[in-house]
Amino acid sequence: MNSALLKWCKLFFTISYLVYLATAATCDSPDPTNTLYDLFDLSQSPAIDCQQHAYGDFKKVAVSVNADDPDTIADLATRPMVQNLNVFPRDAMVRVYANVAANYAYSIGALNSNNAVRLAKKYAQDFTKTAQQNVVKGKPESKFSGVGQGIIKFLRQLQPLTVDKVWQVAVSYGSQWLLAAVEAGGSNDIRRLFKKYRY
Repeated sequence: MNSALLKWCKLFFTISYLVYLATAATCDSPDPTNTLYDLFDLSQSPAIDCQQHAYGDFKKVAVSVNADDPDTIADLATRPMVQNLNVFPRDAMVRVYANVAANYAYSIGALNSNNAVRLAKKYAQDFTKTAQQNVVKGKPESKFSGVGQGIIKFLRQLQPLTVDKVWQVAVSYGSQWLLAAVEAGGSNDIRRLFKKYRY
């Protein structure tokens, strides 16, 4: 795997998505009312609530592909969420989900330097649609379904999911939350490791 190309594609994918998100309300787009921008703002919801919903989503997907251990998959994916953060800021949500999507798309050959912008727009459009279908004003917890169904829809459209693919996404998802915690300066796991091995 060309790591430099992967990093470039991920960066381009994320930047393209963020540009789409920032300009959606002022251009001819499927998101004229900031639906997408608001979707990733989970500041009113405790991290544990979002984690429990994500756990349920992973378990359902794992069951749908006949995985033998859906609870293990769901736990691996979502445990880092509540171990390290109490609330999920919008920028962390955007990075985690964009990186998970870009990593997976690249790993199956669906993301390259030629289609990064198109795929990023498709990703944003999928989330916009699921947000419009699920989010209820005044009920911040309704955003969980908008986010969860958005990423599931996007990944499934790239290629049918298998047990191995679900495991792959679970590992990527958990890892991205650990990275998000490190960037936010709140990783309990990293601090414990530092204390254990420092001299």
